[in-house]
Amino acid sequence: MKLLATPNPYLRKKAVLCTFCLCEKYPQLLHSAFPKFRDLLSDEDQGVLTATVTAVAEIAARSPRNCLILVPQLWHLLVNTRNNWLTIKLLKLFQLLCPVEDRLPGKLAKPLINLLQSTKAKSVEVECILTGIEFLPLEH
Repeated sequence: MKLLATPNPYLRKKAVLCTFCLCEKYPQLLHSAFPKFRDLLSDEDQGVLTATVTAVAEIAARSPRNCLILVPQLWHLLVNTRNNWLTIKLLKLFQLLCPVEDRLPGKLAKPLINLLQSTKAKSVEVECILTGIEFLPLEH
């Protein structure tokens, strides 16, 4: 866990992935890993951010309720990132979290609209549309 705070971004990225693997094998470690993951979601290095979001998404695929404590940081990333791949990963992660948090789909509407209006990446547009179709409430 100490390597999650090392100044070297390459080592932090590898430490995130190793921590995820350890959490898969020993689920009781999740409790101590989540505060570290929360801190790493504000990392300046794109590789560390992507690795952290990937690890959280894999955990959310198995138990999404455990990841709800990270929603504020994930939300901040979704609204502020300009990295298309990270945006897609975040949208897929929110697709996993929406079924377990009733308020989340309504809060996603504005960022999805903003992304659709501002992005030129077709892959991001497609993921926004898929997320919207699946989770946004229909308004008359």
